[in-house]
Amino acid sequence: MSGKILGVYMQKTEKITVRLTRDQIDPLNTIVKQEKFGSISEVIRKSVEGFIKNQITPLKGKYVEVKFPKEDVRKINVIVECGEFLSAQELIRTAVKGYVNEKLDEILEKGRRMDEMEKKRISREEEEAKIGEYINK
Repeated sequence: MSGKILGVYMQKTEKITVRLTRDQIDPLNTIVKQEKFGSISEVIRKSVEGFIKNQITPLKGKYVEVKFPKEDVRKINVIVECGEFLSAQELIRTAVKGYVNEKLDEILEKGRRMDEMEKKRISREEEEAKIGEYINK
């Protein structure tokens, strides 16, 4: 389905099936009525757009909300209670900082190796060109 509505071209859409429980559908119907959405489909499309944006958008701002499984929260609390960190936030910041630094180091090392390989390739091509010139003389 695609068409022009009020001078705006709509993207082609595809139909998918989503199964929801009554406990999910009833609040969606309320949202449709209260917020003046056209349909539950419109609410779901808006939600999917927000979900996609949150998944692929680079981090901006000072704060990030992270959801942990209960088991991980329990482990974090045990570590904090043992006095290793002053708070769960400190532990998480430290862990994330260490992980990010490690990944950046890996990326930089790969970049250095790629630069070295590229230099060797160029050098080899230059040598081959010189040999080719010598042979063709």
